[in-house]
Amino acid sequence: MAYMIDRYPSEESPRLGAMTLHPVAESVPRARRWFRKFIAPYNPACSVDDCALMISELVTNAIAYGRSDDPWLVRVEWFREGTSLRVDLHNPGFPANVRLRHPPGASLASGVLRRAGAGRAALHR
Repeated sequence: MAYMIDRYPSEESPRLGAMTLHPVAESVPRARRWFRKFIAPYNPACSVDDCALMISELVTNAIAYGRSDDPWLVRVEWFREGTSLRVDLHNPGFPANVRLRHPPGASLASGVLRRAGAGRAALHR
């Protein structure tokens, strides 16, 4: 696992931090634990517990459903957008012969964010 904290986020560079994780089950609790530690100093308007749950679900789905013929990693980035928190997750897409009908975890992440009252999640392949 690698991580980066952006100590001085600004309007031009709103990213607060990022993690790069190996696609193994042990990365899920690690992502949740480190995200809590990294986000706490920013005092987000949303519930840290709800955000940690969202991170956990997104990383779980990225590991379970991400596929590549080459070695790959999961990247999680979080940004401040006004008073909201935006989380982007990047993982490799499905092989060309698989069609995706609905992004796994998207409805859960959206539901968690709606309940928390702030933020949005984005899935990138």
